[in-house]
Amino acid sequence: MDIKGVKYIIVFILFSILGFLFGSIFGWIVAVLSLLVVLWIVFFLRDPDRTIPTDDDVVVSPADGKIIYVSENSEGNTEIAIFMSPFDVHINRIPISGEVLSIKHIPGKFHKAYTSEAHFENERVEILLKTGFGKILIKQIAGAIAPRIVCRAREGEIFKTGQRFGLIKLGSRVELLFYNHIDIIVKSGDRVRAGESILGRFTKEN
Repeated sequence: MDIKGVKYIIVFILFSILGFLFGSIFGWIVAVLSLLVVLWIVFFLRDPDRTIPTDDDVVVSPADGKIIYVSENSEGNTEIAIFMSPFDVHINRIPISGEVLSIKHIPGKFHKAYTSEAHFENERVEILLKTGFGKILIKQIAGAIAPRIVCRAREGEIFKTGQRFGLIKLGSRVELLFYNHIDIIVKSGDRVRAGESILGRFTKEN
């Protein structure tokens, strides 16, 4: 489980204990509700182990969820968007080994994460990653439900493929923008797992 949830679990466990000790109907209600909140936090912030591919030329998914689209923008660069539902694991992982060149927080709106408006207008954190195959832009994009982006990466930090770098709470999306050519092997509608599912492979020309 992500460490961010530990303090909340401790608080609600204490509420539950106090509720049981209080002993009245109200106390029992507080206790049961507190335990339900604990279970929800454990479910939401779960952080399962993943089998990370060892090939250095592959790009893995940065998030659990469903591929919304794979497309080429007006500048000829490949974009991949992944929608994370409230039921998906929300831990984000680095798609390929590299160094963080910059991190930018961009305020915005909170459209539903699977809509086209979210791509252009929603609150986001953009992480520019320098890899052995060129630069990649990772976008953590907030959704409409309890939008909260957590980015633990820092400028100058070096990450390995599949390493955790943050999370986004509840419905949200993560996008990748590739500045160099990459052979994509996924398509719209595919389900992917962070750190494990291979999205594509770079060619040696890069």
